[in-house]
Amino acid sequence: MVATGTVVLSYLGFVFPSSVGTWSVVTQGVAITAFIVLSAVIAMQRLRLTQTIVNVVFVLYALAITVVVVAGVVHLPGHPAATDPTNWSAYLPSSPTGVNLGNWTFFGLVILALLGVEVPLNMGVEIRESRAVTRYLLWGSAAVVVAYLAVTWAIMVTVPAQDGQSASVVAVAQAAAIGLGSGWGEAVALVLAAFFLFITVVYNYSFARLVFVSGLDRALPATMAQVTRHRVPANAIWAQTVVAASFTALAFVVLPLVGIGGGRPVDVQTRVYDVLQAAVTVIWCLSMVVLFVDVLIILRRYPEQFRATRLAHPIVFWICSVLGSLAAAIGVLSTLSGSWTPLITNDAGTVRVAGATVHYGTWFWAVAGIAAGSLAVGVLLYLLGRRAHRPSPEVPPLS
Repeated sequence: MVATGTVVLSYLGFVFPSSVGTWSVVTQGVAITAFIVLSAVIAMQRLRLTQTIVNVVFVLYALAITVVVVAGVVHLPGHPAATDPTNWSAYLPSSPTGVNLGNWTFFGLVILALLGVEVPLNMGVEIRESRAVTRYLLWGSAAVVVAYLAVTWAIMVTVPAQDGQSASVVAVAQAAAIGLGSGWGEAVALVLAAFFLFITVVYNYSFARLVFVSGLDRALPATMAQVTRHRVPANAIWAQTVVAASFTALAFVVLPLVGIGGGRPVDVQTRVYDVLQAAVTVIWCLSMVVLFVDVLIILRRYPEQFRATRLAHPIVFWICSVLGSLAAAIGVLSTLSGSWTPLITNDAGTVRVAGATVHYGTWFWAVAGIAAGSLAVGVLLYLLGRRAHRPSPEVPPLS
Protein backbone atom coordinates (compact mmCIF):
# COMPACT_ATOMS: atom_id res chain seq x y z
CA MET A 1 0.00 0.00 0.00
CA VAL A 2 2.91 2.35 0.67
CA ALA A 3 4.52 1.38 -2.63
CA THR A 4 1.37 2.08 -4.63
CA GLY A 5 0.98 5.39 -2.80
CA THR A 6 4.43 6.44 -4.00
CA VAL A 7 3.44 5.64 -7.59
CA VAL A 8 0.32 7.83 -7.34
CA LEU A 9 2.51 10.71 -6.22
CA SER A 10 5.11 10.00 -8.91
CA TYR A 11 2.59 10.23 -11.74
CA LEU A 12 0.99 13.35 -10.30
CA GLY A 13 4.49 14.85 -10.14
CA PHE A 14 4.96 13.94 -13.81
CA VAL A 15 1.80 15.88 -14.74
CA PHE A 16 2.46 18.79 -12.35
CA PRO A 17 6.27 19.05 -12.20
CA SER A 18 6.38 22.64 -10.93
CA SER A 19 4.12 21.92 -7.94
CA VAL A 20 3.75 18.27 -6.93
CA GLY A 21 7.09 17.43 -8.53
CA THR A 22 8.95 19.82 -6.20
CA TRP A 23 7.46 18.70 -2.89
CA SER A 24 9.90 17.90 -0.12
CA VAL A 25 10.33 14.32 1.04
CA VAL A 26 8.32 14.99 4.20
CA THR A 27 5.48 16.56 2.20
CA GLN A 28 5.50 13.48 -0.03
CA GLY A 29 5.08 11.33 3.06
CA VAL A 30 2.09 13.35 4.19
CA ALA A 31 0.51 13.07 0.73
CA ILE A 32 1.08 9.30 0.55
CA THR A 33 -0.44 8.91 4.00
CA ALA A 34 -3.47 10.84 2.76
CA PHE A 35 -3.75 8.46 -0.24
CA ILE A 36 -3.64 5.46 2.09
CA VAL A 37 -6.31 6.93 4.40
CA LEU A 38 -8.47 7.75 1.36
CA SER A 39 -8.12 4.14 0.21
CA ALA A 40 -9.38 3.02 3.62
CA VAL A 41 -12.40 5.33 3.41
CA ILE A 42 -13.29 3.98 -0.04
CA ALA A 43 -12.67 0.37 1.06
CA MET A 44 -15.16 0.92 3.87
CA GLN A 45 -18.00 1.37 1.39
CA ARG A 46 -20.23 -1.40 0.09
CA LEU A 47 -18.19 -3.90 -1.91
CA ARG A 48 -20.46 -3.53 -4.94
CA LEU A 49 -19.82 0.23 -5.07
CA THR A 50 -16.04 -0.05 -4.71
CA GLN A 51 -15.90 -2.88 -7.25
CA THR A 52 -17.83 -0.78 -9.80
CA ILE A 53 -15.33 2.06 -9.40
CA VAL A 54 -12.42 -0.36 -9.72
CA ASN A 55 -13.93 -1.84 -12.90
CA VAL A 56 -14.17 1.60 -14.50
CA VAL A 57 -10.56 2.40 -13.57
CA PHE A 58 -9.49 -0.99 -14.95
CA VAL A 59 -11.00 -0.18 -18.35
CA LEU A 60 -9.18 3.17 -18.38
CA TYR A 61 -5.98 1.35 -17.35
CA ALA A 62 -6.34 -1.05 -20.28
CA LEU A 63 -6.77 1.93 -22.62
CA ALA A 64 -3.65 3.56 -21.14
CA ILE A 65 -1.65 0.38 -21.80
CA THR A 66 -2.91 0.40 -25.39
CA VAL A 67 -1.82 4.03 -25.80
CA VAL A 68 1.68 3.20 -24.52
CA VAL A 69 2.04 0.29 -26.95
CA VAL A 70 0.77 2.47 -29.83
CA ALA A 71 3.34 5.09 -28.82
CA GLY A 72 6.09 2.52 -29.27
CA VAL A 73 4.75 1.51 -32.69
CA VAL A 74 4.46 5.14 -33.85
CA HIS A 75 7.93 6.03 -32.54
CA LEU A 76 9.87 3.32 -34.36
CA PRO A 77 9.47 4.24 -38.08
CA GLY A 78 11.20 7.63 -37.77
CA HIS A 79 13.51 6.97 -34.83
CA PRO A 80 15.94 4.24 -33.82
CA ALA A 81 14.93 2.09 -30.87
CA ALA A 82 16.39 3.38 -27.60
CA THR A 83 17.10 -0.27 -26.72
CA ASP A 84 16.71 -2.76 -29.57
CA PRO A 85 14.56 -5.67 -28.33
CA THR A 86 15.34 -7.64 -31.53
CA ASN A 87 19.06 -7.78 -30.79
CA TRP A 88 18.85 -11.51 -30.21
CA SER A 89 22.56 -11.85 -29.43
CA ALA A 90 21.96 -9.85 -26.24
CA TYR A 91 19.83 -12.71 -24.92
CA LEU A 92 22.50 -15.41 -25.36
CA PRO A 93 24.00 -16.90 -22.16
CA SER A 94 27.44 -15.75 -23.31
CA SER A 95 26.30 -12.11 -23.41
CA PRO A 96 26.64 -9.88 -20.31
CA THR A 97 22.92 -9.13 -20.65
CA GLY A 98 21.93 -12.72 -21.44
CA VAL A 99 20.17 -15.34 -19.37
CA ASN A 100 22.93 -16.85 -17.23
CA LEU A 101 23.86 -17.37 -13.59
CA GLY A 102 25.89 -14.19 -13.55
CA ASN A 103 22.92 -12.10 -14.72
CA TRP A 104 19.97 -13.94 -13.27
CA THR A 105 18.60 -11.22 -11.03
CA PHE A 106 16.01 -10.13 -13.62
CA PHE A 107 13.91 -13.08 -12.42
CA GLY A 108 13.17 -11.30 -9.14
CA LEU A 109 11.55 -8.39 -10.98
CA VAL A 110 9.70 -10.54 -13.50
CA ILE A 111 8.23 -12.94 -10.93
CA LEU A 112 6.54 -10.02 -9.12
CA ALA A 113 4.17 -9.62 -12.07
CA LEU A 114 2.60 -13.03 -11.38
CA LEU A 115 2.94 -13.36 -7.60
CA GLY A 116 -0.17 -11.28 -6.97
CA VAL A 117 -2.28 -13.99 -8.54
CA GLU A 118 -3.53 -15.08 -5.11
CA VAL A 119 -4.67 -11.63 -3.95
CA PRO A 120 -8.29 -11.88 -5.20
CA LEU A 121 -8.48 -15.38 -3.75
CA ASN A 122 -8.53 -13.72 -0.33
CA MET A 123 -12.09 -12.81 -1.27
CA GLY A 124 -12.89 -16.49 -1.96
CA VAL A 125 -15.88 -16.71 0.37
CA GLU A 126 -17.49 -13.80 -1.50
CA ILE A 127 -17.07 -15.43 -4.93
CA ARG A 128 -20.47 -16.70 -6.07
CA GLU A 129 -19.40 -18.98 -8.93
CA SER A 130 -16.50 -21.41 -8.50
CA ARG A 131 -15.92 -21.21 -12.25
CA ALA A 132 -14.90 -17.57 -11.79
CA VAL A 133 -11.74 -18.72 -9.99
CA THR A 134 -10.45 -20.87 -12.86
CA ARG A 135 -11.35 -18.16 -15.39
CA TYR A 136 -9.48 -15.59 -13.37
CA LEU A 137 -6.40 -17.79 -12.94
CA LEU A 138 -6.25 -18.54 -16.67
CA TRP A 139 -7.22 -15.27 -18.30
CA GLY A 140 -5.84 -13.04 -15.56
CA SER A 141 -2.40 -14.62 -15.79
CA ALA A 142 -2.46 -14.45 -19.59
CA ALA A 143 -3.46 -10.77 -19.53
CA VAL A 144 -0.64 -9.96 -17.10
CA VAL A 145 1.97 -11.67 -19.30
CA VAL A 146 0.78 -9.96 -22.48
CA ALA A 147 0.54 -6.51 -20.88
CA TYR A 148 3.90 -6.93 -19.15
CA LEU A 149 5.70 -7.84 -22.37
CA ALA A 150 3.92 -5.23 -24.50
CA VAL A 151 4.57 -2.30 -22.15
CA THR A 152 8.17 -3.39 -21.52
CA TRP A 153 8.71 -3.46 -25.29
CA ALA A 154 7.22 0.03 -25.66
CA ILE A 155 9.49 1.42 -22.94
CA MET A 156 12.56 -0.27 -24.43
CA VAL A 157 12.09 1.28 -27.88
CA THR A 158 11.17 4.79 -26.69
CA VAL A 159 12.74 5.67 -23.31
CA PRO A 160 16.55 6.05 -23.16
CA ALA A 161 18.28 3.80 -20.65
CA GLN A 162 20.82 6.45 -19.58
CA ASP A 163 20.71 7.65 -15.96
CA GLY A 164 18.09 5.04 -15.12
CA GLN A 165 15.34 6.77 -17.13
CA SER A 166 13.83 3.52 -18.36
CA ALA A 167 13.88 2.16 -14.77
CA SER A 168 12.03 5.17 -13.38
CA VAL A 169 8.54 4.73 -11.94
CA VAL A 170 7.14 7.16 -14.55
CA ALA A 171 8.81 5.47 -17.56
CA VAL A 172 5.41 4.25 -18.80
CA ALA A 173 4.10 7.82 -19.09
CA GLN A 174 7.41 8.95 -20.62
CA ALA A 175 7.00 6.35 -23.36
CA ALA A 176 3.59 7.78 -24.29
CA ALA A 177 4.96 11.34 -24.22
CA ILE A 178 7.94 10.48 -26.43
CA GLY A 179 5.92 8.51 -28.95
CA LEU A 180 2.71 10.55 -29.17
CA GLY A 181 3.33 13.89 -27.46
CA SER A 182 3.33 15.38 -23.97
CA GLY A 183 -0.49 15.57 -23.79
CA TRP A 184 -0.81 11.81 -24.25
CA GLY A 185 1.91 11.25 -21.67
CA GLU A 186 0.07 13.38 -19.12
CA ALA A 187 -3.23 11.63 -19.85
CA VAL A 188 -1.60 8.23 -19.32
CA ALA A 189 0.01 9.49 -16.10
CA LEU A 190 -3.36 10.65 -14.71
CA VAL A 191 -4.98 7.32 -15.54
CA LEU A 192 -2.10 5.43 -13.93
CA ALA A 193 -2.32 7.66 -10.85
CA ALA A 194 -6.02 6.80 -10.55
CA PHE A 195 -5.30 3.12 -11.16
CA PHE A 196 -2.67 2.88 -8.44
CA LEU A 197 -4.89 4.78 -6.02
CA PHE A 198 -7.66 2.24 -6.55
CA ILE A 199 -5.31 -0.73 -6.53
CA THR A 200 -4.44 0.52 -3.05
CA VAL A 201 -8.18 0.26 -2.28
CA VAL A 202 -8.17 -3.31 -3.65
CA TYR A 203 -5.17 -4.24 -1.52
CA ASN A 204 -6.83 -2.66 1.50
CA TYR A 205 -10.14 -4.48 1.31
CA SER A 206 -8.73 -7.80 0.05
CA PHE A 207 -5.94 -8.17 2.60
CA ALA A 208 -8.27 -6.97 5.33
CA ARG A 209 -10.08 -10.28 4.80
CA LEU A 210 -6.97 -12.11 6.03
CA VAL A 211 -6.88 -9.97 9.17
CA PHE A 212 -10.64 -10.51 9.57
CA VAL A 213 -10.33 -14.30 9.34
CA SER A 214 -7.41 -14.24 11.79
CA GLY A 215 -9.72 -12.41 14.18
CA LEU A 216 -12.39 -15.09 13.72
CA ASP A 217 -9.81 -17.81 14.38
CA ARG A 218 -8.59 -15.90 17.46
CA ALA A 219 -5.07 -15.72 16.02
CA LEU A 220 -5.54 -11.94 16.30
CA PRO A 221 -7.74 -9.95 18.71
CA ALA A 222 -11.44 -10.68 18.24
CA THR A 223 -12.11 -7.01 17.46
CA MET A 224 -10.51 -7.62 14.05
CA ALA A 225 -13.52 -9.81 13.19
CA GLN A 226 -16.11 -7.05 13.61
CA VAL A 227 -17.95 -5.87 10.48
CA THR A 228 -20.09 -2.87 9.58
CA ARG A 229 -23.69 -2.99 8.40
CA HIS A 230 -22.27 -3.30 4.87
CA ARG A 231 -20.43 -6.46 6.04
CA VAL A 232 -17.06 -4.74 5.70
CA PRO A 233 -14.28 -5.61 8.23
CA ALA A 234 -13.76 -2.01 9.31
CA ASN A 235 -11.34 -2.62 12.18
CA ALA A 236 -9.14 -4.82 10.02
CA ILE A 237 -9.01 -2.14 7.31
CA TRP A 238 -8.07 0.59 9.77
CA ALA A 239 -5.49 -1.62 11.50
CA GLN A 240 -3.53 -2.24 8.31
CA THR A 241 -4.00 1.39 7.29
CA VAL A 242 -2.23 2.43 10.49
CA VAL A 243 0.58 -0.04 9.73
CA ALA A 244 0.97 1.34 6.20
CA ALA A 245 0.97 4.92 7.50
CA SER A 246 3.69 3.96 9.97
CA PHE A 247 5.83 2.57 7.14
CA THR A 248 5.27 5.82 5.26
CA ALA A 249 6.40 7.89 8.23
CA LEU A 250 9.53 5.75 8.54
CA ALA A 251 10.46 5.99 4.86
CA PHE A 252 9.58 9.64 4.22
CA VAL A 253 10.04 11.35 7.59
CA VAL A 254 12.29 9.44 9.98
CA LEU A 255 14.95 8.19 7.55
CA PRO A 256 15.37 11.54 5.72
CA LEU A 257 15.72 13.33 9.06
CA VAL A 258 18.70 11.10 9.92
CA GLY A 259 20.25 11.64 6.50
CA ILE A 260 19.03 8.51 4.68
CA GLY A 261 16.97 8.56 1.50
CA GLY A 262 17.29 12.14 0.28
CA GLY A 263 17.55 13.39 -3.31
CA ARG A 264 15.18 14.41 -6.07
CA PRO A 265 11.51 13.71 -5.29
CA VAL A 266 11.14 11.19 -8.14
CA ASP A 267 14.35 9.43 -7.02
CA VAL A 268 13.05 9.10 -3.47
CA GLN A 269 9.74 7.71 -4.74
CA THR A 270 11.51 5.27 -7.06
CA ARG A 271 13.80 3.99 -4.30
CA VAL A 272 10.98 3.54 -1.78
CA TYR A 273 8.73 1.91 -4.40
CA ASP A 274 11.38 -0.54 -5.62
CA VAL A 275 12.56 -1.57 -2.14
CA LEU A 276 9.03 -2.14 -0.84
CA GLN A 277 7.96 -4.02 -3.97
CA ALA A 278 11.07 -6.18 -3.73
CA ALA A 279 10.30 -6.93 -0.07
CA VAL A 280 6.75 -7.84 -1.12
CA THR A 281 8.26 -10.18 -3.73
CA VAL A 282 10.28 -11.99 -1.07
CA ILE A 283 7.27 -12.31 1.25
CA TRP A 284 4.90 -13.39 -1.54
CA CYS A 285 7.39 -16.01 -2.78
CA LEU A 286 7.26 -17.55 0.68
CA SER A 287 3.48 -17.21 0.91
CA MET A 288 3.03 -19.03 -2.41
CA VAL A 289 4.97 -21.98 -1.02
CA VAL A 290 2.55 -22.01 1.93
CA LEU A 291 -0.36 -22.27 -0.52
CA PHE A 292 1.21 -25.35 -2.11
CA VAL A 293 1.83 -26.87 1.33
CA ASP A 294 -1.84 -26.29 2.22
CA VAL A 295 -2.98 -28.30 -0.79
CA LEU A 296 -0.60 -31.15 0.05
CA ILE A 297 -1.93 -31.22 3.63
CA ILE A 298 -5.49 -31.41 2.30
CA LEU A 299 -4.44 -34.25 -0.02
CA ARG A 300 -3.12 -36.21 2.95
CA ARG A 301 -5.67 -35.42 5.67
CA TYR A 302 -8.89 -34.88 3.72
CA PRO A 303 -8.66 -37.09 0.60
CA GLU A 304 -12.43 -37.48 0.19
CA GLN A 305 -13.08 -33.73 0.24
CA PHE A 306 -10.23 -33.21 -2.22
CA ARG A 307 -11.60 -35.81 -4.65
CA ALA A 308 -15.01 -34.13 -4.51
CA THR A 309 -13.68 -30.72 -5.59
CA ARG A 310 -10.37 -31.37 -7.36
CA LEU A 311 -9.64 -29.82 -10.74
CA ALA A 312 -6.60 -31.97 -11.59
CA HIS A 313 -4.85 -35.21 -10.64
CA PRO A 314 -2.86 -35.10 -7.37
CA ILE A 315 0.41 -35.62 -9.27
CA VAL A 316 -0.17 -32.22 -10.90
CA PHE A 317 -0.20 -30.56 -7.49
CA TRP A 318 2.97 -32.39 -6.44
CA ILE A 319 4.79 -31.30 -9.60
CA CYS A 320 3.57 -27.71 -9.18
CA SER A 321 4.63 -27.74 -5.55
CA VAL A 322 8.19 -28.83 -6.34
CA LEU A 323 8.61 -26.48 -9.31
CA GLY A 324 6.87 -23.64 -7.48
CA SER A 325 9.08 -24.01 -4.42
CA LEU A 326 12.22 -23.98 -6.57
CA ALA A 327 10.96 -20.92 -8.45
CA ALA A 328 10.18 -19.19 -5.15
CA ALA A 329 13.69 -19.91 -3.83
CA ILE A 330 15.22 -18.52 -7.03
CA GLY A 331 12.90 -15.52 -6.80
CA VAL A 332 13.99 -14.74 -3.24
CA LEU A 333 17.72 -15.03 -3.99
CA SER A 334 17.55 -13.11 -7.25
CA THR A 335 15.47 -10.34 -5.69
CA LEU A 336 17.97 -9.90 -2.87
CA SER A 337 20.93 -10.11 -5.24
CA GLY A 338 19.97 -7.64 -7.95
CA SER A 339 19.01 -4.02 -7.36
CA TRP A 340 16.02 -3.01 -9.45
CA THR A 341 17.25 0.54 -9.81
CA PRO A 342 20.67 2.15 -10.33
CA LEU A 343 19.69 4.57 -7.55
CA ILE A 344 20.49 1.88 -4.94
CA THR A 345 23.84 0.09 -4.91
CA ASN A 346 24.36 -3.58 -4.14
CA ASP A 347 28.10 -4.00 -4.61
CA ALA A 348 29.52 -4.54 -1.12
CA GLY A 349 30.42 -8.15 -1.92
CA THR A 350 29.31 -11.48 -3.40
CA VAL A 351 28.72 -15.06 -2.33
CA ARG A 352 28.16 -18.21 -4.40
CA VAL A 353 24.94 -20.18 -3.96
CA ALA A 354 24.49 -23.34 -6.06
CA GLY A 355 26.78 -21.91 -8.74
CA ALA A 356 24.98 -18.55 -8.90
CA THR A 357 26.50 -15.24 -7.86
CA VAL A 358 24.54 -13.47 -5.14
CA HIS A 359 25.46 -9.83 -4.58
CA TYR A 360 24.90 -8.03 -1.31
CA GLY A 361 25.00 -4.40 -0.28
CA THR A 362 22.58 -1.57 0.50
CA TRP A 363 19.82 -3.09 -1.63
CA PHE A 364 20.23 -6.57 -0.10
CA TRP A 365 20.08 -5.38 3.49
CA ALA A 366 17.17 -2.97 2.90
CA VAL A 367 14.97 -5.57 1.18
CA ALA A 368 15.96 -8.44 3.46
CA GLY A 369 15.51 -6.27 6.54
CA ILE A 370 11.97 -5.20 5.63
CA ALA A 371 10.96 -8.74 4.63
CA ALA A 372 12.45 -10.31 7.76
CA GLY A 373 10.95 -7.61 9.98
CA SER A 374 7.51 -8.09 8.44
CA LEU A 375 7.65 -11.86 8.91
CA ALA A 376 8.86 -11.45 12.49
CA VAL A 377 6.00 -9.09 13.32
CA GLY A 378 3.56 -11.56 11.75
CA VAL A 379 4.87 -14.41 13.89
CA LEU A 380 4.83 -12.21 17.01
CA LEU A 381 1.23 -11.13 16.44
CA TYR A 382 0.22 -14.74 15.88
CA LEU A 383 1.86 -15.88 19.12
CA LEU A 384 0.36 -12.98 21.08
CA GLY A 385 -3.07 -13.68 19.62
CA ARG A 386 -2.89 -17.38 20.50
CA ARG A 387 -1.72 -16.56 24.01
CA ALA A 388 -4.45 -13.98 24.56
CA HIS A 389 -7.17 -16.47 23.61
CA ARG A 390 -5.71 -19.52 25.32
CA PRO A 391 -8.35 -20.89 27.71
CA SER A 392 -7.38 -20.32 31.31
CA PRO A 393 -7.20 -23.38 33.58
CA GLU A 394 -10.12 -23.89 35.91
CA VAL A 395 -9.53 -22.88 39.50
CA PRO A 396 -10.44 -25.68 41.89
CA PRO A 397 -13.08 -24.75 44.47
CA LEU A 398 -12.00 -23.89 47.96
CA SER A 399 -12.47 -26.72 50.41
